[in-house]
Amino acid sequence: MRAMRGDETLAPKVARLEALMAERLGTGKRPLGRAARWAGRELPRGVRADLARVAEAAHLAGHPRLRVLAEDPRVDAAIARAEAHLTAIDVADRRRGKLLGIAGTLAANALILIVLLIAVLRWRGFV
Repeated sequence: MRAMRGDETLAPKVARLEALMAERLGTGKRPLGRAARWAGRELPRGVRADLARVAEAAHLAGHPRLRVLAEDPRVDAAIARAEAHLTAIDVADRRRGKLLGIAGTLAANALILIVLLIAVLRWRGFV
């Protein structure tokens, strides 16, 4: 009996994508399809579609008769695109961006509060 391609080459690639998503996006140890849904808008639409295609192919690779459908060159291209995007993500830059976003929101809220306080004090005649 000959070995099928789906079990030999697809599983390590899926595991690599799952590890990259856990490392770069913090998805934890979720299966690929759930990790892509959990990441949500942090991934571009095309990469989410590629990950969904790879997750479906990984599911089909476990079935003896449907394994042929997982042997599509489009799946390999989707894996390559998703891996290229995930390896390009800079975790430190994402963290820095989130912190700057929180700091900007706090600064804007403080500025609005100060302006409203001055407006109320002026309206009441204290300033």
